This record gives sequence, C-alpha cells and structure tokens, in this order.
Amino acid sequence: MDGTITCQIRWREVLPHEAQRLADLVAASETIVHLDLGHCQLGPKMVHYFARAMANSRVLQTADLGYNDIGPDGGVVIGRALQHTRCLKSLNLEWNGLGDRGCRALMEGLAQNDTHTLTSLDLHSNNIGPEGCKWIGAFLALNVPNLTDIDLRWNAFGDEGAAQLADALVANNTIRALDWAKCGLTDQAVLALARALARRHRVACGESAAPAKPAAARTPTPAAFPGAPAKPCARG
Repeated sequence: MDGTITCQIRWREVLPHEAQRLADLVAASETIVHLDLGHCQLGPKMVHYFARAMANSRVLQTADLGYNDIGPDGGVVIGRALQHTRCLKSLNLEWNGLGDRGCRALMEGLAQNDTHTLTSLDLHSNNIGPEGCKWIGAFLALNVPNLTDIDLRWNAFGDEGAAQLADALVANNTIRALDWAKCGLTDQAVLALARALARRHRVACGESAAPAKPAAARTPTPAAFPGAPAKPCARG
C-alpha cells in the first residue's frame, strides 16, 4: 500500500454544504491524489469549491469532473485554478458544455501554469467550435512540456477548427494522441491533422515525411499567448 487515497463519489447529487466540506478536505489532504466526481450535478456554482481544492492541493494528481454541467462559467473558474495546480496530471471535463469561452479560459490557465504537470486533458463533448480550437491551437503552439493526450471528440469545430489544430501541431513536439472523432471533419481535414501528427512524431501516415527539427519549449507569456492574463491570480 502506498498510502494514497482515491476520493470517488459518482452518480450522486452533491449538496452545496457537502461540496464545500469535501473540497476543503481534498485541499488540505496529504494523501488524496485522485478525485472522481463524475455525474454529481455540481453545476457552475459548486464547481468553484473543487477548483479551489485543485489549486491548493499539494498532492492531487487526477481530477474527474465530467458530466457536471458546469458550463462556460465553470470553465472560467477551472481555468483560473489551472494557473496554480502543482502536480495535476489528468483532468477530465467531458460533457460539461464549456463552449468556446470556457475552452479559452482553460487554455489561458494552462499557459500561465509554471509547473506544466498535466499530461492528459479530456474535453469530449463540450460544444467547442472553431473559436475554441483557436485557443487550443495557441496553447499547443507554446510547446509546453508533458501534455501528451487531448480528447476532443464530439465537438463541432469542423474543418476550420481542424486547420487551427493542424497549424499548431507543426510547432508542438509533445502531443502523442489527439482524438477528433465525430467533430464534423471532412476526409481532407482528417488527413491534414493525421499528417501533422505524423510529421512531428515520425509516425507512418500514408506516406513518409521528413522528420522536422524538434521545437524548443517556450515559456508561456502573455505575448506568446494572446489574451492570457498578465499576472496569475492569487490562490484562494
């Protein structure tokens, strides 16, 4: 036994006073490394408790907040928290209706984080369109370390959004898995994305591509990431 704890409460409505107490426990704990609150009806009002816990925890590594209908406002709250997470490796926000505004806030938060521990991000089914993909692309172009997997399935960004992602992948050498299924892409757009990944990571994709010179990681700054806040918010 390694002494770590998984806090799992799924398919149960969490009341506001319960959410606050649980989030305080997670924030202060030295052993809760996994938090699973899928299908808990948190909404945009209660998710801020857990966003604060993510920002303040010194040990939390995975957070599953999927299917909680947090919406764009909840995405903004999570985005602010992501500026301060210290060891978070996996974040699941599937089926939350984040939209482009929520997506932008997440990318801005990740860009401002100076630890870059996140390796996996699930944004499956979040009403992300071409505008949201612009911000995902801007973040990917920063080539920050460690992030290897992004799930974007069932977001209607179409070929326009796919083009944003494909362009960004040229400057990125960390992404290993990018899932764009059911996003309204034509075969041409799918091929462009696949080739962008293949070119960067020397993966066979229909034809050989000369390996590109690895891009150096860049420190995320407001200048490199348009629209990012100039200074990170203080921890709450």
